[in-house]
Amino acid sequence: MTQGERSARGSSLSHGASVWADTLVAGEVLMAGQQLDAPTQAVSALMRGDGNFVVYRNDDWSTLWSSGTDGHPGASVVMQDDGDLVIYASDGKRLWSTATGGNPGAFVQLHDDGQLVAYGFYRDPLWSSEITP
Repeated sequence: MTQGERSARGSSLSHGASVWADTLVAGEVLMAGQQLDAPTQAVSALMRGDGNFVVYRNDDWSTLWSSGTDGHPGASVVMQDDGDLVIYASDGKRLWSTATGGNPGAFVQLHDDGQLVAYGFYRDPLWSSEITP
């Protein structure tokens, strides 16, 4: 991620930027072109311009996981205060979620193996992406 992308990401977050580039906490938003980066930078989770949220390998751009929400330009991914990670279309329609609501303090973290995991306040796993081998 370039410095310009970091600045753009920070300015779009509703509650300020996360301290960690691999984590999305309550109230934070990723808009099209913004991403989370795993600690080793081997994988990233990108909110694409077509509305699809995708985890991919940085060395060859191969997709490890996808939300399947393409076809919705202007969509964004939001870590809600209730603990649910949700993708909203530009018109506010809910397109996809982790169905982890009811867990205030939850956060989503991208791991070096490409696993995107929603954790509860006490770091108990609530949801995990499926990884294509």
